[in-house]
Amino acid sequence: MNLKMFKNIDKHTFLAFLSGILVIFIFPNFNLSFLAWIALVPLLIALDGKTAWRSFRLGFLTGIVSFSGILYWIITTIIADGESPIFGILALLALSAVLAVFYGVFCAGYNLWKKKSTGSFITDAFFAAALWVVVEWARSVAFSGFPWALLGYSQWQNLSVIQISEFTAVYGVSFLIMFVNAVFKDTVVSSLKARRFNGYSRIAVILFVIILNAVYGSIRSAFYMNDGSNGYVNVAILQGNIDQYMKWDDTYESLIYNSYGSLVDDVMKTKNKPDIIVWPETSVPGYLRLESRVSEWVSSLAKKSGAYQIIGSAEYEGKKYYNSAFLIAPDGNIVERYDKLHLVPVGEYLPCRNIIEKVVPAIKELGDFTPGQGYKRFNTPYGTVSAVICYESIFPDLTRRIVGKESDFLVNITNDAWYLKTAALNQHFSMNVFRAVENRISIVRAANTGISGFIGKNGKVEKETGVGIRTFLHGEVIRRNGRITFYGKYGDVFVLVCGLFVIFAGFITTYKLPKKEVK
Repeated sequence: MNLKMFKNIDKHTFLAFLSGILVIFIFPNFNLSFLAWIALVPLLIALDGKTAWRSFRLGFLTGIVSFSGILYWIITTIIADGESPIFGILALLALSAVLAVFYGVFCAGYNLWKKKSTGSFITDAFFAAALWVVVEWARSVAFSGFPWALLGYSQWQNLSVIQISEFTAVYGVSFLIMFVNAVFKDTVVSSLKARRFNGYSRIAVILFVIILNAVYGSIRSAFYMNDGSNGYVNVAILQGNIDQYMKWDDTYESLIYNSYGSLVDDVMKTKNKPDIIVWPETSVPGYLRLESRVSEWVSSLAKKSGAYQIIGSAEYEGKKYYNSAFLIAPDGNIVERYDKLHLVPVGEYLPCRNIIEKVVPAIKELGDFTPGQGYKRFNTPYGTVSAVICYESIFPDLTRRIVGKESDFLVNITNDAWYLKTAALNQHFSMNVFRAVENRISIVRAANTGISGFIGKNGKVEKETGVGIRTFLHGEVIRRNGRITFYGKYGDVFVLVCGLFVIFAGFITTYKLPKKEVK
């Protein structure tokens, strides 16, 4: 091995690269969530004494390394679609580079603050955490938004940590993690300068913040663990496990009918027959409302089960295609339809379709969907159900708007077959945990190939399926008790507060008032 190349890499570049690697390990499938609290310490140390431009580049390096590792499944998906591995690698690097810009912006902003700041380590940590939240939020909304792998999502299995999300959404957990990282960084730098450990006060602050949040989280989590004051609904989830490339092939139509037909039969053999049966996204082989063979088949299954059905299906109306969820009554009739509001770029619509088609011919086979027009909910005798379709579940603000005041529980229908058996399945599933806590609402998730499951109001995964198997789940879903969370009512107020703090702190630090002369 030629070691000369490593000699040319300065320690600051190495530290930024190290942070990128550590960030990869805090998300599924690794789930080493404890590393999140120190993962960005190397990067923050590397920024000391640098120019804003150099800081941007170090942050960009951390971002492109981490996103390339987290989103590696993009290559797998593209290869499975028949494209070359080279194109898959280029697509991954392009997306990772765009997302890495946000890391760079944070680092440049933090660098400028540190050069002007004369405040305490607590003030510096607050600024770093607030700026991080603002940048994460910007990534969640810019260019259609891609809030994948937000720092807070790393804690999805730590119930005591994430309960503050009912006030702040996932951004509050990101704030805590960055705050602790910033204090740790200051501890390391201060101790190195003093040539002895002098960070006792800083460690005390870290312990205070973590313990206080954990105590609050434990109390709230326990409260919502068995909060069945508003009753239960018997719900079944169907996981058909239909290969992505069979779904629109007429050759496999009978296989799909048989798969879901047998699943409904199995569900009806359970002791407590379900009130509502939830199918995955685009689970039927055709257009449910428009094609008689499909609608008659679904109608017969609804009548046989005597249960309401929530079914994902493509829809065509007014020369426009929609990705929809339908509510079917036990008599077999369509009661309501919800059209997906937030579509997946490239997968469901193409901003520059004519250009992209010339580069990637396979894109021509993809439909161009139209977003829906409103937040529709499904009213049943067992409660009001809201639905988010696939990608929509990763957006906190969109989900809270869809849930609204009326919903008793939330359904997420999705088709993650595109991702095969990669970490994308767990990454996508984990974000639903936060939607449950943010809105204090039970979530029922039906995924074509998995992961399907039930998530409680405190974010606990009650039941879940494996991946790549045809199966069903049956469970009692706790209805919401009518209380609306702070986040559910007011939205991203916490992000606004963080933004105002960043602006105010940056202003008074940059334009300090002149001191009066003492006569």
